[in-house]
Amino acid sequence: MIRWCPRRRGLPAPVLCYDAGVGTRVGSRSRRVLGGLGLAALLLAAYLAGILTERMRFDAERDAVLRRLDTALRDHQRRLMEAEMAPAQAPAKAGPAR
Repeated sequence: MIRWCPRRRGLPAPVLCYDAGVGTRVGSRSRRVLGGLGLAALLLAAYLAGILTERMRFDAERDAVLRRLDTALRDHQRRLMEAEMAPAQAPAKAGPAR
């Protein structure tokens, strides 16, 4: 920033000088870096929370499908066992078959 320098001994008139430190706060760069790291940490936490919720939803859907599959499999096995037991329980026909 260009500004008027304070009067110094030996200078006849006011002089313009450039001071890079004027207008910037002490530690503003470190504050920006910390802010960026904080934002990155927040985004990472949000990303991981999204992954976790998606995984939980997927597991719930998968459990429901597996439960239906298990019920259908047990029902099918029960029907097979009933079909295998039915001829043994039926009375045998008398006489030779022609």
